Amino acid sequence: MNIWRISNHRDLAGAGGLRAGGRWHSPGRAIIYCAEHPASALLEILAHLDVANLAALPDGYQLLEIDVPDAVEIESLPTHAL
Repeated sequence: MNIWRISNHRDLAGAGGLRAGGRWHSPGRAIIYCAEHPASALLEILAHLDVANLAALPDGYQLLEIDVPDAVEIESLPTHAL
């Protein structure tokens, strides 16, 4: 399975999550947010950056394609746990 991320950081360490909480995590947890499709990754970036068009994206942002091996276990949470 391939997932997508647009970021100005190429590494996948998730260090930003250690400093600040986000929609799906508390501060102190290493995490990266990814999307199922490149277009979804772009929408996520546009929703969080104050840019009027793609030309206004900050320098250094790049589309990352991440290959998740089939052997990786996927966990699901019940809605009430969110």
